[in-house]
Amino acid sequence: MREQRRQRLVAIVVGAAIGLALLAVLIGVSYDRLWIPSRPVAQVGSTTLTRGDYWRERRNDIARNMSQNLQLLSLFGAQFGNQFEGQLAALDAEVPNIRSAGVDDTTVSGWIDRQLVIQNAASEFNLSVSDGEIAQQLIGDLGRVFAPPPPAPTSTTTLTPTAEPATATAPAATATPGGPTETAPPPTPTSPPTATPLPDAALAQQDAVIGRLYDTYQQEMLRLSPDPTQPLKANLTLDDFKTALHDQYLRQALASKVEAQLLPEASFTPSTEPNSIEVRQILISTTTTISDTQAQRDAALAARRPAAEAILAELRGGADFAELAKQKSEDFATRDAGGTLPTFDITGKTSDGHQMDPAIVKAALALSESAISELIPTPFGWHIIQLVHRNVETKQVQLQAARSKKFDEWLAQKRTAATIARFPAVTPTPTTPPTPTGGILPTVQLYATPTATAVVTATATLEPTTTAPATATVVPTAAATATP
Repeated sequence: MREQRRQRLVAIVVGAAIGLALLAVLIGVSYDRLWIPSRPVAQVGSTTLTRGDYWRERRNDIARNMSQNLQLLSLFGAQFGNQFEGQLAALDAEVPNIRSAGVDDTTVSGWIDRQLVIQNAASEFNLSVSDGEIAQQLIGDLGRVFAPPPPAPTSTTTLTPTAEPATATAPAATATPGGPTETAPPPTPTSPPTATPLPDAALAQQDAVIGRLYDTYQQEMLRLSPDPTQPLKANLTLDDFKTALHDQYLRQALASKVEAQLLPEASFTPSTEPNSIEVRQILISTTTTISDTQAQRDAALAARRPAAEAILAELRGGADFAELAKQKSEDFATRDAGGTLPTFDITGKTSDGHQMDPAIVKAALALSESAISELIPTPFGWHIIQLVHRNVETKQVQLQAARSKKFDEWLAQKRTAATIARFPAVTPTPTTPPTPTGGILPTVQLYATPTATAVVTATATLEPTTTAPATATVVPTAAATATP
């Protein structure tokens, strides 16, 4: 009897232990598989991005970045192959660690913006896009790189040879007075622009393009394997790429429709101002210093004016500007190139990040192409410029730039007005105020040669009987601070 009670007690204890263990496992699985994936990460209006949604969104974001890098690798692999290949390997290595990694702010911000576009395009303009319109955007971007090769031509029926026609006798050549006439070279064939297919046609091509993109991804992962016997596993699936690209081009197609609503083409007037200007110059330099007075600078210009006028007279007489610049320009940085300066815009900002003298910009804007300016005085001497080319962007380029700007402003307004939440809430990092300095350093006139000045502060007494002497440190940038 006692033995039966003991066995019953043991069975109860063992059963309870097993039950508790199973309950712990069930709680752990529920927490990991149900509770954590259901936790919110962000919310736009009534649409919530849960942790599980975020994991999928992060995979899609990596797939989008992978697609972009594969596209760039196909186009520019010869020059930047190592850079793109390194990014491919790094992106793919992120995929297995998505669940354990922290939330990526860029991915969440991209999801928020896409939701803002979808929600406000529908509520404000009653806009939506079809799968065919999404496919059009995709084919327009990726089709020329990842379009499948055309099918091999099928064999045709062999034609029966026919009798060869009699060979025509060429007429005798007649001498042309004044010598032979030069024959114009044949025109160079121009590749026709690739037309964007209609929605239904684009939808039919979409799977083939994404399939080839995915094949390229798998091949790159195999090629990047450090050990050929243990090839790298491609961590993204074909469905990852399909979903990622669908979401990307859904937003892009909607954005195009919103842009057209914000700025209709009929209401747009293009600018006639150039976005880049190319000129040549001949410089007749003067030797002056910053400390010279205005009278001294004027005298230096007057002394070189006859030489400048002589060169201008040669140009007016028909001399070739570039050749004359090579011979007589005193700007040794540009003379070997015929005086060609870096291109600049109407504000004078050059293509290499410098600033053109306002007098040269003003003169260039007043010239027609190939025209030559009068003498232009600057602190460097006399300049003569020739306008080589004024580039004015086409109406379509200007319209797209203006629409993109309007769209960015519209999206910023919607972002401000929308109810957007992040979980946990993002708090701005407090900015530490700058530590006040002991004094304000003196300023110097622009372009002036700084003069070092020692500023000595009062000595600091360390002990009643010992005084630390002040030592001055001179700073070469126009002021020095004494250190005790």
